[in-house]
Amino acid sequence: RDQGLGPNFFSNNHLGDTAGLRFGNASEWGVQAGKIGHSATSEPAAGSVAWWDGSTPLGSYGHVAVVRSVEPNGSIVVEQSAWDTYDLKIETISPTSPRYPTGFLHLLPSR
Repeated sequence: RDQGLGPNFFSNNHLGDTAGLRFGNASEWGVQAGKIGHSATSEPAAGSVAWWDGSTPLGSYGHVAVVRSVEPNGSIVVEQSAWDTYDLKIETISPTSPRYPTGFLHLLPSR
């Protein structure tokens, strides 16, 4: 089921009750999310954040995207853009791809 973020939002400054903490570069999001009780998992879900650490082919700053859906074959459909552009890109990534995320962050309440 395609969920995206819809009217919900999450930003680098929106960290629940932890005032003053920023997620920083995408490569740091897994550690920072753990500090507020949202540890990275290996299980994708629609609405979760796909997270790439700095060791992936996407560069040392890492990357984040929103999981729109999880396909029956295990592929994920992500919605993303780059920090320097607002061009929205939707991409399907196979679990065997070197571009598959490091982990998934479940930051928003379940629907």
